[in-house]
Amino acid sequence: MKITIDEILAIEPSAEIRCAEREFDYVDIVDFSTKSDIPSDSGVLWCVTKSTTAEDLSWYGVRFDRSTKVGEVSSQHHDWVVFTESGQVTGLMSNRCILVPNVVNFLKLLHRHVISVVAPIVLGVTGSVGKTTIVIC
Repeated sequence: MKITIDEILAIEPSAEIRCAEREFDYVDIVDFSTKSDIPSDSGVLWCVTKSTTAEDLSWYGVRFDRSTKVGEVSSQHHDWVVFTESGQVTGLMSNRCILVPNVVNFLKLLHRHVISVVAPIVLGVTGSVGKTTIVIC
């Protein structure tokens, strides 16, 4: 599913769009900036996320701050758009970014939007035996 500028503006009307791209194939919220299997012509929205509370900690229980990688990502991936909070704009990304008041809040709303559009069927398989065969009733 592609994410469009129109969807971004519907979710966050105060978003400031500073890029020419109109849609994105990938939204990077964790870290795939080193993946080589992303087609070079893909639209990538690279989110500047960071942990601010105990609930935000990574799987390893350590704090993270992707804002320290903005310069590296901007120089290595000239066609990616950086998605960040309004107060975190630097010269490297001033014309290749989308600004919102709060990245984490926006991502929560974007998640709800995508789930409502995709409407996936979710199956839970539990127990220690029988996972190789699943029957939908």
